[in-house]
Amino acid sequence: MPADAKRASLDYSVLNPAVEVGGVGGSCEMHPEQGVAVFVEEDGTLQAYLVNVLIAKDDPQLMSTSSILGRAVIDRWMMTYDPSNTDLHFDVRSADL
Repeated sequence: MPADAKRASLDYSVLNPAVEVGGVGGSCEMHPEQGVAVFVEEDGTLQAYLVNVLIAKDDPQLMSTSSILGRAVIDRWMMTYDPSNTDLHFDVRSADL
């Protein structure tokens, strides 16, 4: 989303051309790109995932919309949620790198 792109100093001029993408909230133009999502475990181990990313156009109306982590990554984790202890824990089952 644009707020995250701004924090990362993303240069929109180097992105693939935007395409129209439809979703639950309607449609918008997105730049399809290849990316790598990297997570650091508590012990310092890196887990990396090769992902297809849709980058929203720089639109002021989208500045309050959060980016989300897709199922391509979270389907490869096991999640344990204990609301009584406000604990959400993930165990990596597989990663690309």
